[in-house]
Amino acid sequence: MRIFGKVIGYILFFGSGAYLWWVGTVFLYYWLGIPGLFLGFIFPPIDFFIPFIMWAVTKTFPLIYFIVFLIGIVGMIIASVSRGSKDY
Repeated sequence: MRIFGKVIGYILFFGSGAYLWWVGTVFLYYWLGIPGLFLGFIFPPIDFFIPFIMWAVTKTFPLIYFIVFLIGIVGMIIASVSRGSKDY
């Protein structure tokens, strides 16, 4: 059962991270054009600030971004709880 929890946790965590990176890169591309695309690929940590930039530019709160971010945190918690004492 621990293996199942670890797999589900990792899928949620890495899947939501990949989705958020993709959304951030696409937003930077639509906002800045080709330089935004390069910024998204070269500096992935800038995607952490994307929801705040979206909020400032579009004047709407990106709720789905934060929901997917919370899904990733839940996946990380599931994976860490499913880790046994032998995994250290």
